[in-house]
Amino acid sequence: MTGIWNTLKSGTFVTIYFNIPFISENVYCCMSNGISNDKVVVGNVIESSKVCVLDDSRTSRSSNPKFVEITVLAAPKRWRPIPNWSQNISRERHRTIHLSATDIRTGHHLGSAVYLPTVWNERPDWSAVDLINSLAEKATDETITDLQDHANVVVSEIDSYTITQNTSSSTIQGIDQGLFSFSFGSSSPLVAYRTVLHSHFTRPSIAASILKKAWQFYVHFSNPLTHALVYIFKPPNQIQYDNEGAVVRTLADVTAFIKLAQLLDVADTPSVQAVEQQALKRYNLSGLDNAQNVAALGELMLALKNNFLNLKNAKAIENKLYSFWNEKYQNFDDADLAFATPQIMLVLAKLYVLTHNPRTLYLARWFIQNYEQNLDTILTENGTFAANWILQAISEIFVAMSTLESSRTQGLCHKRVATL
Repeated sequence: MTGIWNTLKSGTFVTIYFNIPFISENVYCCMSNGISNDKVVVGNVIESSKVCVLDDSRTSRSSNPKFVEITVLAAPKRWRPIPNWSQNISRERHRTIHLSATDIRTGHHLGSAVYLPTVWNERPDWSAVDLINSLAEKATDETITDLQDHANVVVSEIDSYTITQNTSSSTIQGIDQGLFSFSFGSSSPLVAYRTVLHSHFTRPSIAASILKKAWQFYVHFSNPLTHALVYIFKPPNQIQYDNEGAVVRTLADVTAFIKLAQLLDVADTPSVQAVEQQALKRYNLSGLDNAQNVAALGELMLALKNNFLNLKNAKAIENKLYSFWNEKYQNFDDADLAFATPQIMLVLAKLYVLTHNPRTLYLARWFIQNYEQNLDTILTENGTFAANWILQAISEIFVAMSTLESSRTQGLCHKRVATL
């Protein structure tokens, strides 16, 4: 393991199997040295391997371990607490689920437990309540009902990346379950790399200097009373807040500000949260009158932390976007092919990883075919700015398609498990 694994600080699980298929019955050992430590991935894999082989009682099942699987978990700062978890966690998202319980009166930590996605995949009869109940008993020896009577229970979703062996071709493959692509509450792969980038901020670097100067500009000129971001500053004192009143541009500025705050690990500060709240208060879904504005709000919600975009909100944005679809003209109302349509498609593709709306797949195929025919004309007339949005949309479409393929593959595994 090289490259980013030598710098990314994330917890790991090592699972060793003595036979195929890769199910719990064939586990030789599965352990972690601690999923919330501050070590890099390579070091955690080594330590987790030792713990797995030496401390897991399941090693007595077999003396011939054959296959190794490594799961890299997102750092704790990227874990997403799930409110109303019985409705908002989904097997189809293939995410790691973590439960932690704290005594309401004393604040004493009662226990925590984690299930990798394979646990729920193997149990097609389990509901979300069944899964969390099992986690609660694993963590505290109490049912979730008993535990909630006296404890604060936090259920979190964790993005991950699994490095596994393809037993049919003897090759190694990676399965991204949100760590580097979509993140429920984080819209950019840059967020996944923020720990790596932050580790370089102590060294002189051009990138770090640019990011810091951008942040200083935001902080210095933002309005402390209205929490508006500066759009234009002309010395000595001409300051224009927001972006000429344009909803799309203003929301895009706020989204960029949030992403920058996440890269610099300051997204939890009151000043940043005030900007978030002001933008969401000023622009709400019901008050937006065209698809591009809705897409801009969706992009902001996708960038927010703390699981702001739950499944209910994701579907609401999706439904609002589709309400502007014009079947006659085969496009969204008032949407141009150079900018608005790619921005809308970008958000729909990101939402697909959560909602699995088949209509988005239909639209994605339309988008690819349409732009394959008209791309030269669009780029000639609109230049690299249009190319930027089109490429972003196509990139997210491929992420959505890969998620569908992963779901199909794991669905076949579910059927196989059910027959065993």
